[in-house]
Amino acid sequence: MKIYLIAITLIAAAIVFTACAAKGPTAEAPPPTQAPPPPAPAATPMPAGDAPQGADAGGMGESVDAAMPAPEDDALDMGTNGSEEIRGSNYYGIGGEIWPSAELDLSGMTLAWQTDCPAFDGARDAVLSLYVAAEYSEEYGFLFDDGQDWALILESGGEYYGLFPRRFVQIGQVSCAVYYDWNGANGGFHVLVTVTGTANYLMYDCAYRRDGAFVATQVFDSGVINYFGQSWLP
Repeated sequence: MKIYLIAITLIAAAIVFTACAAKGPTAEAPPPTQAPPPPAPAATPMPAGDAPQGADAGGMGESVDAAMPAPEDDALDMGTNGSEEIRGSNYYGIGGEIWPSAELDLSGMTLAWQTDCPAFDGARDAVLSLYVAAEYSEEYGFLFDDGQDWALILESGGEYYGLFPRRFVQIGQVSCAVYYDWNGANGGFHVLVTVTGTANYLMYDCAYRRDGAFVATQVFDSGVINYFGQSWLP
């Protein structure tokens, strides 16, 4: 009987072993699979008028300034420097008759240029002088700031004609040409004055009249500009 029970036990053990060997090792459970993210919503087409400007539109290196709105008209207002003021010859307050004066304020100014004008009215001599409110160095010449006062004065017999009365000129200068015209009603002594500034180019002619006054007549007025410079010889 004991032998019979031992045999049954061995047979059952063999059956269990055989079944386990046939099944193989127990596999680990796979990790849980994450759900894929939801699809992105479809992009809304951009109207043609809203197309991006600058680098986004044309690629690398292009300016994005094109996307900026144009300035309002108020942003361009230049106040008393507006073109209407300058074109009206009021920018420097010059125009019409220039009568002599016994008073002259040249404080803080330096003589820049001077020439004699013999018998400018047929009898009297005169001296034409250009002054500027800037220091002068023997080594470097005039030491200009970004703007200074200028004055063009004709002196005769203790009287002074302010052909360019003392005025502030921004990043520019005053120059002149002296000539005598023998022809027509405008004949006589003339001083052609040129004033250049950072935003204006003005030229006017001062003609001496026999009654003792100069008459300033505008020749050219640029209005508001961006002045770069002029040719010169070293």
